[in-house]
Amino acid sequence: MALSTTGCGTVPHSQYPPPVETCQYDRAISSYYGCAPTEGLMLTHDYTVICEHARMEFGGKWTIIGLFPNGIGTPQIPFPLPVLTFFQAFHSDKAQQYRFTAKLSQLDNGAVLASANGGVHTAQAGPVIVPLALGNIQFKAFGLYSWSIEVEGQDEPFLTQFNVAHVPQPMMIMPPAPRP
Repeated sequence: MALSTTGCGTVPHSQYPPPVETCQYDRAISSYYGCAPTEGLMLTHDYTVICEHARMEFGGKWTIIGLFPNGIGTPQIPFPLPVLTFFQAFHSDKAQQYRFTAKLSQLDNGAVLASANGGVHTAQAGPVIVPLALGNIQFKAFGLYSWSIEVEGQDEPFLTQFNVAHVPQPMMIMPPAPRP
């Protein structure tokens, strides 16, 4: 029996989505999940992984590169990222075309760093993987950021929040040069 991690804990797909409203934070994947009411929705959010790159390999497996498990740490601001990817897992209750608007914003001042419009077609009910890669993102302040996905026809957006935090640059100690 396949299991899904949701805001209600781990439940079998036969009972998915669970009929409760929850919102929990998972430190292992730096993501809030289950943040929308799950009863009667067409698309539910399982989790979001924040990383540099995600790519599908032969055979359908995914490779995730540059995982940010505890938010993004940097020794200085501004901090540029050539690519920032939000690897998202959803569950669809039927075959359908979904249209969405996504937005990356800084929470304390509402500044929008990036936004995108798109869509995904599901051929049948089941898991839906949507990796969204943003190019040339520049964080100009430490603090809390929000990634939101608004799916057309659904009441609430799916939210993922993460921190950009100061992490001191490690000191490099060089051994003394050998004497001749």
